Parts: sequence; structure tokens; C-alpha cells
Amino acid sequence: MAQNNLAAIFAKMGDYPKARKYCEGAIQANPRDALAHRNLSRIRDMEGNVTDAAEHNCIAIEVENNDQKCTSIQFSEAHRSLSRQLLSVKDDSYKMTPQQCYRKYTELKSRYS
Repeated sequence: MAQNNLAAIFAKMGDYPKARKYCEGAIQANPRDALAHRNLSRIRDMEGNVTDAAEHNCIAIEVENNDQKCTSIQFSEAHRSLSRQLLSVKDDSYKMTPQQCYRKYTELKSRYS
């Protein structure tokens, strides 16, 4: 958790390489840390690496789905971000289309708002 917190602080300061380092450390310590993957997705997005951002968003969503913790607004925001990222990546290998991600976002957002 401390590494995620440090990553958030450095990201807010605009120091994305340091933020990325702390997120990657959190993921190395716990590969099933959905929040760390979500944070790394945001950082990679800010750095302009949309493909990597989409990958980490997918992992966060998959972890949340498998752990059946999909009760947070964070989870709905992951779907919204992923829909935008998939539009940029234009890769058909993902499990969901941008439209499916956005529909899931609106469904979850209405449920948890």
C-alpha cells in the first residue's frame, strides 16, 4: 500500500518515472493488486503509452472480476478509461470492445453513484 501511495504522490507532482517505479514495485510485491495496476495504467496513459495503459487496465478489471470485488466506482472508472484507450490502440485482441467497456462503465456508475 505504501508504494501505491508514493506512486500517487509522485504522479500528482508530475514525476511519472518515479511514480511508475513505485507502481511496478507494488505489482512485483503483489501481482493481483488491482489498484496498483489501475494506477500504473493512469501513469502510462499520462506518459503517452496507451497500449501499456490498456494492458494494465485490463489486468485491474480482470483481478476485480475474479475477486468479485467489483463494487467500487474505481472499477467503473477503469472501464471508462479502457474504452478510451482501446479506441486509441485499435487492437482486436482485447476481450472487450470500447463500446462494451463504456456500457459497463455506465452500468456500474449508475449502480454505485
